[in-house]
Amino acid sequence: MITIKLNDGRELALDPVAPHEAMGIAEGCRQLSGIRQWWRMAMTVASIRYIDGIPLPLPGYEKHIEGMIARFSRQDLTTISEALEKQYNAQPSPELELAELKPLEILRIWALIGEFETIAGWVAPAFIAASVRKIDNEKISFPSTKEEMKALVARLGLAGMSKASALLSARSAAEKAAEADTQAAAKN
Repeated sequence: MITIKLNDGRELALDPVAPHEAMGIAEGCRQLSGIRQWWRMAMTVASIRYIDGIPLPLPGYEKHIEGMIARFSRQDLTTISEALEKQYNAQPSPELELAELKPLEILRIWALIGEFETIAGWVAPAFIAASVRKIDNEKISFPSTKEEMKALVARLGLAGMSKASALLSARSAAEKAAEADTQAAAKN
């Protein structure tokens, strides 16, 4: 947790929203979690844990987030975002081993997601976390319930989820490049 002071003198204690907390916020905010700028602002204010030593509850629905945002200027939100970015970049990330999801695993993830299938704040973390097979040297079981999925996302934390996402993106880009090379070679 870091502490910053705003221009108006308010002191804020910040702690980035953990991925499992974000999933809970997404459940309460439904479709809005898929709107990138809205979600970014929501995650910024949800990271404010104390104002002048007074604890704030984690927002769980749209009106709560709107009420929190209304308490800050654009400059305040920029200052908060910059402080969170610095803290995030300092976090160590775990060693991960990922696996490509099999069709049956994909089907099971959609079954777990269920009613949250249209909520971006739930879908992406679930698929990213389900790809993880090892954290450091510990073998990870495929999650079979929503609670297990949230627990895995919580265990990975921001750094682990970001690293897993980057590894999956790099793998996808490499596969596309290899496919393009194969197609080009076949034409020659």
